[in-house]
Amino acid sequence: MIQLTERANIAFARLGKVQIAAFAEIEGLDNRDLQEFIDTASADYLKNGAVEVFLVYAHKVPLTAMQRHMLVEATERIKATFKANAVITESVLVVAMIKFLQLFVNVKINAFTPAQMNKAIDWLREFTDFDKREANLLLRQMIDRLRVARKARNLDK
Repeated sequence: MIQLTERANIAFARLGKVQIAAFAEIEGLDNRDLQEFIDTASADYLKNGAVEVFLVYAHKVPLTAMQRHMLVEATERIKATFKANAVITESVLVVAMIKFLQLFVNVKINAFTPAQMNKAIDWLREFTDFDKREANLLLRQMIDRLRVARKARNLDK
């Protein structure tokens, strides 16, 4: 159920109408990893129907402007409309950017710290029904798999 990009920098899975993704705790996510995630998730979206909410664990490193553009472009290409997006991150910059977006765009997006993972999941459940325990377990497994895969490839110091 959990998929990893080739370089083990993104883990992702779909839980019914929920897309869950976790980004590795690295500096500078490679655009190739993001494109691989986008291509796979887009194909799943087109094959299995709409995803209603998006749960992302992004740790500390924000996406670049180009990577944000890639996500927006992919969303527009498949005509995806998410009821809500939750980002779990330790990045003060990402949290501030999301809080700013909440004021000016008509998109339901919220930021949470890793300690607020359950709160993020509860918030998304206001928009669509899914198993809270399964979502929590999936996200934790993704984070662990990313760490294990990266250590196995000697990519973490």
